[in-house]
Amino acid sequence: MNIAKNTARILYWIGVCLLVLNMLGFVIPLRNPNIYTEHGTDKLRPMSLTEKQFYETLNSLEFSSTEQHVRGIADTVHIGMTNVLLSKGISDYNFRVPLHENYLLYIASYLNPNAYLVYNFCSAKRAIERGAGLCSQQVGVLSAILQEHSIPSKTVGLDGHTVALVEVNSAEDHWWIVDPDYGVIIPHTVEQIEHNPALIAPFYEEKGYPPDTVQKLITIFEAEGNVVVDRYQSAYFTNICITEKFAYIAKWAIPILLMLPTLLFWRKKHRKKT
Repeated sequence: MNIAKNTARILYWIGVCLLVLNMLGFVIPLRNPNIYTEHGTDKLRPMSLTEKQFYETLNSLEFSSTEQHVRGIADTVHIGMTNVLLSKGISDYNFRVPLHENYLLYIASYLNPNAYLVYNFCSAKRAIERGAGLCSQQVGVLSAILQEHSIPSKTVGLDGHTVALVEVNSAEDHWWIVDPDYGVIIPHTVEQIEHNPALIAPFYEEKGYPPDTVQKLITIFEAEGNVVVDRYQSAYFTNICITEKFAYIAKWAIPILLMLPTLLFWRKKHRKKT
């Protein structure tokens, strides 16, 4: 009996600690405040928008066509998020979901680092709050916002980069390549670019990227290894999104369940006294 009571008490205090940890998640933001000032070797490009400004900019967009709307959303994601070098992102910019944000996803980063060490949030809200993410995370945010505005998009996985394929004219079946990480829009299809990767050069040059970067991107856009998927229907993203939703429910359910036996015991004991 004493063993059962002691076990229940241990579980109770573990539950309390987990609840406190969850509460810290409301206080400690996902976004590192240094994101606005750390540039140079540790960060590939500066950060221009706060989280609040990100949403204000989105809400203030005025457009007369789908093309203008897509450009406005893409520009907002580009200046509202940044890409940090991988090692810096894991250690300082919460590419690994921190313990106070979700201890289950944090544990998963050690159990399955391939999927969870550099974590792409399915939730655009959490990704925007973090502010930093690889190209694939920025494409995920772009896709989520486009979906909210009923603009179809797909994810294009290149050999070393990720971009979006966005429908800008349904009547003419006209799609654009959108690269929110670099802030570039290419009014060509994947097939056209794979046939002639040099087509992308003027659009990256116009944004001021140096010749070596442009040449590297031309090589990345070549056909070998490219994959086009619907992000919201692919098995990988479906499983990850289900896991994420479960983790954010379970992080509250687990401590409550751990505390429940002791709480029920205290309630029963209190009834006996009264």
